[in-house]
Amino acid sequence: MPDLFTHDGIVAWQAHLNTSRQFLEAAGTWEGALLLVEGDQGAESRSTWVKIANGHCHEARPGRDTDRADAEFILAAPATTWQQLAAGKTTPVAEALAGQLRLVKGSLLKLIPYAKAATELLKAAGEAGR
Repeated sequence: MPDLFTHDGIVAWQAHLNTSRQFLEAAGTWEGALLLVEGDQGAESRSTWVKIANGHCHEARPGRDTDRADAEFILAAPATTWQQLAAGKTTPVAEALAGQLRLVKGSLLKLIPYAKAATELLKAAGEAGR
């Protein structure tokens, strides 16, 4: 499974994501920019910038400090949670309810309709290495 927070992992993830019929169907009306942050509060963290429109990932790259201002949503979780999400062993909703995935920026009400798309987005990361 590629690392969601390295250049090579992000490239593989984006390529797979843009060929995923499940993601296309789930995210067909989703348009926005996300910053995924790996790390515990107060610890060193890595991040990935993802821009989505009409069921396709138009941009994916390692995050930059300036992305925090531009992201519509910022989601943060420990490394183990991101690994479980990418492996398809859990869902963003389940991890949010367990307190492992935090919505740092953005409206939960705007994100809820895309819960299935978020699941497919992260599941595609685990499938990219197969």
